[in-house]
Amino acid sequence: MKLGLIAAEWPNEEGVGGVGLFNQRLVHELLEHGNHVTIFTNKNITVGHDLCTVKTLKVGKSRFGRYYLFPIILSLLLMSKKFSFDMIISSGDDWAILHQQKTVRVFHGTAKGELKGARKIRQVNHLFLYSLELLSSKRVPNKFATGPDSCKVFDAKFFPPIIGIRKRGLPKTVNPSIIFVGAFWGRKRGYIANNIVHELRKKIPKLEFIVITNRRDASLFSKADKVLVNVTEEEKQFAISRAWILLSTSTYEGFGIPTFEAMLEGTVPVSIPNPGSRLLLREFPELLTSELHLEETCSNLLTNWQKILNLSRCCEIEAKKLIQIGTIERLLKREISPTFYDK
Repeated sequence: MKLGLIAAEWPNEEGVGGVGLFNQRLVHELLEHGNHVTIFTNKNITVGHDLCTVKTLKVGKSRFGRYYLFPIILSLLLMSKKFSFDMIISSGDDWAILHQQKTVRVFHGTAKGELKGARKIRQVNHLFLYSLELLSSKRVPNKFATGPDSCKVFDAKFFPPIIGIRKRGLPKTVNPSIIFVGAFWGRKRGYIANNIVHELRKKIPKLEFIVITNRRDASLFSKADKVLVNVTEEEKQFAISRAWILLSTSTYEGFGIPTFEAMLEGTVPVSIPNPGSRLLLREFPELLTSELHLEETCSNLLTNWQKILNLSRCCEIEAKKLIQIGTIERLLKREISPTFYDK
């Protein structure tokens, strides 16, 4: 197939977001299946594949350029006879495209949900983007969503964003260990994980704390034994695979890729309730806990290896259910998923 991919978000030195990861993994899987892919982005990226073309739209680094100018320029390009595709796959930025019959839209949460932890100017931006998401949902006939909140809001089919994630299966660390993935401030709230580890070490002195974050926040994680920045997908999965617990303190997750990655590796995720974690941990209510009880929940697990083992096996089984419905074939055929998430 000849495919267009709208992928303004892409992993870069400033940070690795879930949408960018999804786009990168999706491209690799599409190419492995022999498809011709043209990527429309505003990043300087190199894929290095004969079947892949990158079209970079220079719109600057401002919010206006990224969220408003990019879609407008993109829509003008797609009106040209130069670009003709069997299907266009979009993770956003498609609201200005006039003819959407060939577009498959993947909603990753909602811009409204992203309001939590955002400053006032960004809150206004998110609210406006939310109105554009609603516009897209009305115009695009083929819709998927990666989490329960976006399934409901946009009336979309459920599609877990797990394409290209591979299990590494490394042995766990000898000492109890916690891994955190995300920024220190904002909705990820890494500072809470940092504080919890400080308290846990009073009971578990040999506790190891591994952090995967951006370069800007690396020095803020004062309790970390190891801070990884600008890591490859393989390096990140290795680190998650070896940890006993993945700690998620995020106020909002549309799906929660690190939580899924942890489950696949048998690393037990402990999370504050949010749309993504409620879906992924629906069979493990003891792992969904309020901020006040995060430390207690982690402590009880880290001091009970047998309980960790039992939960580890169960998490792997649940992750495999998602793998069965999050396939590239299903996305390209626009198929409705087997029952996993009930609206």
